[in-house]
Amino acid sequence: MTIKNAKGEDCVLSYTPLEAMTTWILLVYIPAGDLMVSRSIDWLLLGIATLGFLVLFIFNSIVMITYNHKLSEAAQQANQANEAKSYFLSTMSHDIRTPMNAILGLNEMILRDSGDENIMMYSENIRAAGNTLLGIINDILDFSKIEAGKMELINVDYSFVSLLNDLVNMVQMRAEDKGLERFYEYYPNASLQYVTMDDYNNVISSAIVGSEPPDIFTTNSYMIGDDAYNEMFDNCEVLSDPAVDIDYSCIKESLIRTNDSDEVLMLPIFTTSYGMMVNMDIFEKEGLKVPANYGELVSVCEKLKGAGYESPVMGTDRFSGSGLFNCFIYPMFSHDVIKNSDKVDALNNLDPSAGELMRPSLERLSEFVSSDCIDVAKCEKEIEDEYEAVIMRFFEGDVPMMLATGDVVSGTAKRESKSEAFSANPFKYKFVTVPSGDDGGYFINSVSICFSVNKNSRNIDMTNEFMRFLICKKELGNMAGLKRLIPPVSDLSADEIYSELAQMPADRSFSDKDTGLLDPAVRQFRAAIYAVGNGTMTVDEAVASYGSIPEE
Repeated sequence: MTIKNAKGEDCVLSYTPLEAMTTWILLVYIPAGDLMVSRSIDWLLLGIATLGFLVLFIFNSIVMITYNHKLSEAAQQANQANEAKSYFLSTMSHDIRTPMNAILGLNEMILRDSGDENIMMYSENIRAAGNTLLGIINDILDFSKIEAGKMELINVDYSFVSLLNDLVNMVQMRAEDKGLERFYEYYPNASLQYVTMDDYNNVISSAIVGSEPPDIFTTNSYMIGDDAYNEMFDNCEVLSDPAVDIDYSCIKESLIRTNDSDEVLMLPIFTTSYGMMVNMDIFEKEGLKVPANYGELVSVCEKLKGAGYESPVMGTDRFSGSGLFNCFIYPMFSHDVIKNSDKVDALNNLDPSAGELMRPSLERLSEFVSSDCIDVAKCEKEIEDEYEAVIMRFFEGDVPMMLATGDVVSGTAKRESKSEAFSANPFKYKFVTVPSGDDGGYFINSVSICFSVNKNSRNIDMTNEFMRFLICKKELGNMAGLKRLIPPVSDLSADEIYSELAQMPADRSFSDKDTGLLDPAVRQFRAAIYAVGNGTMTVDEAVASYGSIPEE
């Protein structure tokens, strides 16, 4: 509806009806020209706003496209870097693993051929460290396969107990660290460092003159009297000094080493020995007792042979301290040497006349290998080395007695879960002396690891307190238990694995120091038993050839 105003202009009438009223209410009237102008302005504003939004949309789109492009480039670069890292890890792990296997292989040759106890100890450390490093390298390779999407998962049955054992072994701390950890429970603010000392790679010099000297030296008894270690011992605390106040009466006196001034500069933490692992479940099943002397050993082996055990006694046929012949007869020979101390000089000088002292031991060894107790050919075929293979073969569960050293026993705990046979059918086992003598076996105790205190330690008081804490039957037992080694204490009854050793009479229990034998003499005896045991020499020939017996 339009009307004219007082000026005669056409106007648009705006009104609204009210429901309660029958009339129209005039609200406003606007000139039509003004209304057309307003509509033009509205369309202009709408156009400007639309154009603004369009410009803003285009700008945001450009920004997002640019950002996404940069993000894509960054992601591509990250993927390339990750692929390069995975390739590097894979290549590195492969390239390192090859020489690492070569090192371990050559080290096995050293373990097999060397008779030097010092070299054997270093080689055992190389093997342990090498296997650990090889495991880390394999883990790196597995991670690189996962990142590259090349890891294959194979569905196989597994033992939950085995899985738990592996998990425990993965997180188990080193025994030395565990000893410090227990000490920290009493002294939470303490912080001590230790270092393994040797005469290689300048370890001794760097430990002594370094800006942060270690608190504890990990040492060994053979270092006493060796000029290579004089500098180290010059920097060691005298542990026998009353002012230090360390009570080491719990340690076997025969295991304590002193210098020329009769000072104690090191105390033994772990020891080892020669003997055999016994499957206690087999003996219980067959209704037999562990033999206490040679006569009982032969009798028990005959019964076990009749029960279907092809070789009641097994071991590794190697020219080494862990070899089956050495484990069987060396303690008996050492006992004969101690009883005939006047012959020690002749033995050490490789005097052929001293070879006669080997006769009783060689005759017993010859009698042993000719009996039904052991099948040497079977041992040589089934046991490839003197450590891993010995343990894993024993864990098969069909070997009543396995000749071994305490160092081998120390590796059993970590390998129980690795043996499918043992995981499926676990059994109790103990380490006992070999009953090679008519009156029984012989317990020869050898020091494995010692601790010394660096007198230049910045924490000398706390370090001495740690030694006072550690050197007691309880803590030494805890430390040895973690490594499954023999503690240097007189009473071994608390250790289930070694409890039988606690019953050894004093006259058949001694340390390696008591023999007075030097390495050349030890190697000649080892060559003699290896030749007689494998049948390449008779007893008479070995006795007559002492001092010139070929060493493998």
